[in-house]
Amino acid sequence: MASADPGAFTEHVLLFPLGSGGTGSPAASPLPGYLLVTHVPGGFVLAVAALVSGAVAVATSLVTRPPRTTLAAADRLALGLGIAMCLIPATRFGYVVYPLVLVGWFRLTAHGSWRRAQGEG
Repeated sequence: MASADPGAFTEHVLLFPLGSGGTGSPAASPLPGYLLVTHVPGGFVLAVAALVSGAVAVATSLVTRPPRTTLAAADRLALGLGIAMCLIPATRFGYVVYPLVLVGWFRLTAHGSWRRAQGEG
């Protein structure tokens, strides 16, 4: 929680993904944010600008066309996380699992497939 240790929150949630933390990630993957930072002059600024633009686009979509169902909200969240995972400078392929889980999990539970698979329905 941010209020319990603001310094740790800043380090782990903001600085590390931006590649500006006290430690670097040895598992960097060739996703767009990382490639911009490592191969383009001024790439860090470009990657952060793209990340902010993606966040603004998703936020705008939430305001102008709010999701009406849990599934639609999960899809929008997955889209936002997917964009972020691709654009953060210190990214790795393993992070892409989070948006994929959101897409898959809510599709399973939305149609009762999970309960049927568990023998509950």
